[in-house]
Amino acid sequence: MSRKILRKAIDKAYGARRLLASKELKAISAYSMGSFLALENLHSLALDVVGRKIQGDFVECGVFNGGSAAAAACAIRPSDRKLWLYDSFEGMPETTAPDGPAAADFVGECVGDEAKVHAAMRLARFSEERYVIRKGWFQDTFTAGPMPDSIAFLHIDADWYDSVQFAL
Repeated sequence: MSRKILRKAIDKAYGARRLLASKELKAISAYSMGSFLALENLHSLALDVVGRKIQGDFVECGVFNGGSAAAAACAIRPSDRKLWLYDSFEGMPETTAPDGPAAADFVGECVGDEAKVHAAMRLARFSEERYVIRKGWFQDTFTAGPMPDSIAFLHIDADWYDSVQFAL
């Protein structure tokens, strides 16, 4: 088989996979505050981690309605990895001095909906047995209950200084 024919076959297969991913991501984007490009980037990064066979589960800190989590789920669907989802579902937490005075205006804003997370995961065709929703503030949920044994991919979508520090 010539290289040219092989290249065409690979390009065709890759294009079909990318088109399928784009359709899924377009449907999932309704559950995200981020842009479609951000979802595509997250999906690509997750595919890269899977492709490199980096061991561990995927973790998202700051889930909102599940759009980003579902984008990652589409990438890890063929594997046996779990997705761990951390969010208070009560909106933005209290602020501290490093967040600045204007941040206080956003406390309680951006309240996610756990039912929408489940809906986004259904769109991603990701089984409920494969993801864990850890509802609560980061400082509480990171110290109690089940945790991933190892983490291959960590997506932190937190807005305040302390929230990011807890996630790290």
